[in-house]
Amino acid sequence: MYRLSAASIAFVIYATAVVLPLRASAEDLESAFRQATDKLQPYLVFTGRKAANAQTDSGRADIAEALALLKRVTTARPDHWPAFWYTGKAHQALRNHPAAYDAFKQSVALKPLHPDVAREFVIEAICVNATSEAVAAAREVATANASNSGLRANLGLALLADGQLAEANSITKQALAMDPADRIAKNLLAEILEVQGGPVASQYCPP
Repeated sequence: MYRLSAASIAFVIYATAVVLPLRASAEDLESAFRQATDKLQPYLVFTGRKAANAQTDSGRADIAEALALLKRVTTARPDHWPAFWYTGKAHQALRNHPAAYDAFKQSVALKPLHPDVAREFVIEAICVNATSEAVAAAREVATANASNSGLRANLGLALLADGQLAEANSITKQALAMDPADRIAKNLLAEILEVQGGPVASQYCPP
């Protein structure tokens, strides 16, 4: 019968003591991430969905708790792009555009070709007047997802915000040709034509 030596037994005990905390730490981080996203769900701003008011005392408290949990995750895992994305959505719910932009910038640096990541970054980059960054990110993801009309329209919006009206017009028309029923692209093209016709006071950052 094979028996472990005393030295082998000591090594196994040491290795187990090292591995288990690492495993528990990973589980703790995943739990923190889930708790944060659950806490944020009612307040997340999405197209076509009415979000709960994050400006109430309870809303601010929920979001502060979620942000603290997400900070734990991103501190331990600076490559955790979903945690940065949800951090951006949390700040977006509070209409804190500079903080949302910073978080989405971290997320898009890690996952530049993910449609939702790039789309949110483009919105917040426009909100803080980083329009050239918005154009670069929108162009990269639209090129990588050439059949996605929504991402092409998103590029049109970034170009409009950056003052590149001719290309904004062309790109948005391409998006409409891909999906003629796209109401957002139709409205965007009308906006571009209006701006081309003369200066108008337009706000491309969501209120």
